[in-house]
Amino acid sequence: MASGGRLNAYGALTTDTVPPYAMLISAPDIDAPGLEYQTIVVTFTDNVAVDVATLGDSNLTVTRLNYPGDPLTASLVSVNLPTNGAVRTATYRVAARAASGTRWTTARTRSHWRHTK
Repeated sequence: MASGGRLNAYGALTTDTVPPYAMLISAPDIDAPGLEYQTIVVTFTDNVAVDVATLGDSNLTVTRLNYPGDPLTASLVSVNLPTNGAVRTATYRVAARAASGTRWTTARTRSHWRHTK
């Protein structure tokens, strides 16, 4: 990086080696059949800044305890602030199944497990 006609080698070689941290804020149990989706809220924290451009559908993996090979789709709905910053909160929706119009059933209600990657 050049600054005032000088090469800023320190700035050019500095690397952020600390990865962002994700914390599950809200993931209510699915305790009744009939819902089409469930809302999950995750807070991302970084020592430098969370790059909001990197937040998307691939940030959250949702698996079910009795169906580990059949993950559910999580879609990013919103981020609390549109600019990069130390802490950003993202809201995701998890569909009951990949097909539209389906709803949670009692069997799916009892076997739901979540995690972030």
